[in-house]
Amino acid sequence: MIRSDIRKARERYSGAQLSRELTSIQQRLDSVECLSLDIVMNFLLAYRDAQDFDAIITLVETLQALPTCDIAEQHNICFHYAFALDRRNQPGDREKALSVLLPLVERPEGVAPDLYCMCGRIHKDIFIDSGFTDAEKRDQAFYWYHKAFLMEPSLHAGINSVVFLMAAGHTFETSAQLRQIGMKLSCVLGRKGCLQKMEHYWDVGFYLGASILAADMDKIIQASEKLYKLNAPVWYLNSIKETYTIYSHFKTASDTWSPKQELVDFWLGFLMESCQTFVSTEQCPVLILELARVLQPSQLSVCNTEGKKSVTLSHLCSLEEVRPG
Repeated sequence: MIRSDIRKARERYSGAQLSRELTSIQQRLDSVECLSLDIVMNFLLAYRDAQDFDAIITLVETLQALPTCDIAEQHNICFHYAFALDRRNQPGDREKALSVLLPLVERPEGVAPDLYCMCGRIHKDIFIDSGFTDAEKRDQAFYWYHKAFLMEPSLHAGINSVVFLMAAGHTFETSAQLRQIGMKLSCVLGRKGCLQKMEHYWDVGFYLGASILAADMDKIIQASEKLYKLNAPVWYLNSIKETYTIYSHFKTASDTWSPKQELVDFWLGFLMESCQTFVSTEQCPVLILELARVLQPSQLSVCNTEGKKSVTLSHLCSLEEVRPG
C-alpha cells in the first residue's frame, strides 16, 4: 500500500507538491521503525526527484537514531544520505558525507562502484566551489572516479576520470593514461547502442558527455534534444552541468565559428540554464514547437528601455540545414 502510494505520488506530482505529498504519506505511518528497506528506498528516490534534500537527511537520521534499526547502515541508504548532504551543502554537510562514505570505501574487500563515484562527486563539488584551485580535491576526485572505472568501466566514472585528468593538464596527445581511458570509454559507449534506441535519461546524458569529450557536434546536438524530450530531472542535469563546467574551464577554446557550433552552444546553454534558478534577462534561449512537431532552437530578446520597447524572436539554423547537402 505504501509503495503504491509513493509510486502514484511520483507519477502525479513534482517539485514542492511531490514533497508535500510524500510528507503526508510518511505522517500517516505509525512509526518509521516498521519500514522495510524497500519502502525507505522508495521514499529516498521520490524525495530525490523532488530535490527535497532536507527530507532525505531527516529520514535517514531518524533511522540512525533508532536502536533496533540497522537500515541506515545499508550501503544504498548511505549513498543517498551522502548525496543529499552534498547537494544541500550547508556548513559541515560535505565533511559529514565523507565521514559516512570513507570508512566504507576504504575497506579492503571493496564496495560497489557507485560509492566510489559518490566520493568522487563530493570532491568534485568542493573543487568547483574552490574556483578550480584546490588541486588536492581535484586529484582526490580523479582517484575515486578512476577506482570505480577500474572496478567496473562505466560512462559515468570514465567521463569524470577523463575530465579530471584534463583539469590536471593531461592531453590526449601526450597522456597514455588519458588515451587508454578514452579507448575503454568508446567500447562502453558502443555497447550502449545507438542514441535512437536509448530510452533512459541517464544513458542519453552519458552519451552526451562522451560526445562532448569527442567534440562530435552532430551527436551533441542530437543527444541534447533527446535529453530535453525525456524530461530529465533537475538533479541529473545539475550533475551534467558540473562535469561540463569543469571540462569547458580547462579545454582550449576554439577560435572558429560555424552555424553548427552555434547550435551546440544553444543546446548546451539551454540545458544548463534549465537547472538554474530563474533570473530575468534581456535575452534567453527558447524552443518553438512548430506545426510539423519539430523543435526550432531560437533566441528571445526583450527590449524595455525608455523610448524603445520590443520583442524579437530569432531562429537558429536546424541541424539538417547546416549539414552539407
